[in-house]
Amino acid sequence: MEAPTDKLTIGVYLKPQCSFSVPIALTEHSQNIIKNRLVLLRDPRPWGGEDSRVFEDGVFFDVREIHVHLCGTGDAISDVQFKYMRKNGDVFWSPLHNARSGDIIKKECLNSCEAEKISIGPFGGPGGRKFSAASTRDGIKQIIIFYNDDVVNWIMFKSDTGKSSEKYGGGFNDGTRNASVDIDFPSDFLTGISGTYGLHGGFVIVKSLRFYTKLNEYGPFGSESGTPFSIRRKGCRIIGIHGRHGGYIDSVGGYLMPQCSFSVPVPLTEHSQNNLMKNTFVLLRDPGPWGGEDGRVFDDGVFRKVKEIHVHLCGTGDAISGVQFKYLKKKGDEFWSHVHGARGEDIVKKIDIDCEGGEFVAGIEGFYGKIEMSGGVDVIRSLTFHTSKGKYGPLGCEIGKYFTSIVCDGKVVGFFGKSSAYLNAIGVHTEYS
Repeated sequence: MEAPTDKLTIGVYLKPQCSFSVPIALTEHSQNIIKNRLVLLRDPRPWGGEDSRVFEDGVFFDVREIHVHLCGTGDAISDVQFKYMRKNGDVFWSPLHNARSGDIIKKECLNSCEAEKISIGPFGGPGGRKFSAASTRDGIKQIIIFYNDDVVNWIMFKSDTGKSSEKYGGGFNDGTRNASVDIDFPSDFLTGISGTYGLHGGFVIVKSLRFYTKLNEYGPFGSESGTPFSIRRKGCRIIGIHGRHGGYIDSVGGYLMPQCSFSVPVPLTEHSQNNLMKNTFVLLRDPGPWGGEDGRVFDDGVFRKVKEIHVHLCGTGDAISGVQFKYLKKKGDEFWSHVHGARGEDIVKKIDIDCEGGEFVAGIEGFYGKIEMSGGVDVIRSLTFHTSKGKYGPLGCEIGKYFTSIVCDGKVVGFFGKSSAYLNAIGVHTEYS
């Protein structure tokens, strides 16, 4: 017979904290980053024992360095210490959490922003002096260009924080026209620069420039003669430029960062839901896209709300042939997207969102996979739209690989994806308050 034991075996049912979110008013421990604002904080906490003193460092812009102290035998952590970066760039060392051990110390210096920064170029001539300017924290809000029919004379950038760069070029002040590219950052942001360079007055300089944002294209400024160049990379935004300048812009290159590596505090004004959320910040994230790799890329951008949804089903009803969205802009204007995919004549499902009554789209879920008529490529087979008041769907056939954007509470403010004769893939721009 098995001997009795005094040991306790226990199991628990857990609900992940990330399945819900709470806006928390931050005060002193926010270190002035987001003081008196509301943010989405998730605190998976804490794992380990119940003994010893409680510590909490607070909320900062970034973690820059970590010191881990191991005990002499190396089989446990004796203490940790963190270096944080505040929003204004200042650094702050936390206290040492627990007793310092002199035996083994592991140090990790984190410079993820610099590691992910991509440099392209410069393109142009070797004259002038070097310049370089980039910020992983600020967004480019405005570009001012001075140019004439032959060349670009100088350019200057302004950030969303009001900072202005120096004037690049302009030694020969012979420009005759000026232009301003205004970018609605962070809803829109700079994604690329292209242009030409060639001989002018015996020197190779930049002769023309075009600027590309997520939603628009600006230019050309100058003469599109000479050798073309492009500073663009799929899935990246431009965070700064570099090159050489003097009398003109001798050469230009760009610093880019993957879009998934940055999150932007978005000031809420007209599209805030109530006075509680006015003058606060939200975090925009882009879950998705889910589906196949084929089709043309589309991106509607970011709006105040989704007001109406049209879902076109193929004749057999087993896949989504197209979708179309009506959005509300910040000023209350309405905007219809293109039909993404093919406009199905057989079955059209229309969803009206009661925006005036406070309803909004909270997320989507669905299935994607191959159907007989898709030519062997994955397409979206089913969609369900969840709102703050209920759900619409499922629309289509719930067969294939499942996906969902619903992880934490948020509001869908735009859609993107890929389309062809069908809706191949779909993702959502989601605003977390």
